[in-house]
Amino acid sequence: MAASLSPAAYDRPPVPPPQVSIVPCHSQHLHAFRRINSLLLPLRYPDKFYTEINSDPEVASVTRVAVWRDSSSSSTQVQDAKVIGGIRCRIEPEADNPARKCLYVQTLSLLSPYRHLAIASNLLHEVVETAAQQHGISSVYAHVWEQNEDALEWYVKRSFAIGQKLESYYTRLRPGGARIVTRKMSIQELLPSKSVS
Repeated sequence: MAASLSPAAYDRPPVPPPQVSIVPCHSQHLHAFRRINSLLLPLRYPDKFYTEINSDPEVASVTRVAVWRDSSSSSTQVQDAKVIGGIRCRIEPEADNPARKCLYVQTLSLLSPYRHLAIASNLLHEVVETAAQQHGISSVYAHVWEQNEDALEWYVKRSFAIGQKLESYYTRLRPGGARIVTRKMSIQELLPSKSVS
């Protein structure tokens, strides 16, 4: 059972395939990002959820999409890039200490043919790193459907602890409970990353 899993120590994710770029979500990505979320996630998000990505600088800073460029393509044009997944988060005060900030992962989705390539891990890592550096967060959390054992295990492998269960969180799913997964920021994550040239 996933609830008994222990969080792993945090490690930076492996480098994704060279065809993948993790980029800020711009207006040309919104339609594909929205379509992927509606295909893969049990909740429907209102228009405002997507328009805020371009209108709210804080939301934009913690939203990314993964784009795939076919290696046979010689062009680097944006229109040649295919959105294959994305993450959208928001900055919130911590529940037990409102003076501290946390990152709430609202959506994280990736088309199935691209899973197990470290792409979702890199999406998460990029927004966590940005949120730590720009917003001073001290933790990250998300809601996961109680029956989604794969997602719970995925988060545990990325140093998240499985916390309390919220009954009837998802109204369209049966059972409707959600587990809260949380990760406290490590010193390693709070330090600025060094770019390799």
